[in-house]
Amino acid sequence: MDFQVFKSAAAEEAAKLNIEEYELYCQLEDSVSASAFKREINGFSDSGEGGACLRCLVEGRMGYASTQRFTEDSARALVRRARDNAAVLETAEPEFLVGAGGEYQAVRTENTPLPGAEALRRTALRGQEALYSQEGVVDGSETEVFGSHIAIAISNSKGLDLQYENSVSGAVLSAVVSDGREEGEKASEYKITLGEPEGLDLLAAAEETAGRARETLGAGTAPTGVIPVLFSADAMSQLLATFSPVFSAENVQKGLSLLKDREGTEIAAPIVTLIDDPFYEKAP
Repeated sequence: MDFQVFKSAAAEEAAKLNIEEYELYCQLEDSVSASAFKREINGFSDSGEGGACLRCLVEGRMGYASTQRFTEDSARALVRRARDNAAVLETAEPEFLVGAGGEYQAVRTENTPLPGAEALRRTALRGQEALYSQEGVVDGSETEVFGSHIAIAISNSKGLDLQYENSVSGAVLSAVVSDGREEGEKASEYKITLGEPEGLDLLAAAEETAGRARETLGAGTAPTGVIPVLFSADAMSQLLATFSPVFSAENVQKGLSLLKDREGTEIAAPIVTLIDDPFYEKAP
């Protein structure tokens, strides 16, 4: 169903119920993927999912409701359920809706068709050949090729009305390597590479992930002590991902972050700077 029709039905129902402040959020995603194992295709997926969520302010309480059905009747029912949910809330935390801004920075997007089944199959098998061509790679190494398209729309009673679409595709190569002994050590690593499936440099990706896996073979335990440590970019990003919840403004406001009351203060070494940039060119 067209989002504009769904949105209009929700707006009409909100007006009918005298709800002055409400916000509608919709998200739809289509995705395809194929996986290969031991040089054979062992999986294929083609799916679509999505839903809509509406929140509304009723006597200072924010009520929420959601649906996966995109019909005019479900849009009207969505508003009624959000209103009813607001009425039964026992606490009334301060809530507000944000109106439309003056202007918005352009976002780089890729609205390309999802890759077809044959392109997925060829690329997945090509990834397997690339992996098995690497030194030490053994059975257990997998390849997955994927594509997804996402569409998001948000609008509210304060004039906010935005839509966004983006596509992303690529492959995941997972290498398992052995040290060559019959009952020897094995190690694994993976690499995600983005782009149109049939244009991907899978050989380079296989070389990188197999090489990283081989580097961990024979690793031992470091002696106890105070020693300098050099983190790879991947290791550092994993550490940051683990700690990322402490940087959430919502967690800080709710007292769930160690950074509560630390705004404006230095929390790391002077050489460390973190920037949250949704417009970063290399972010997919």
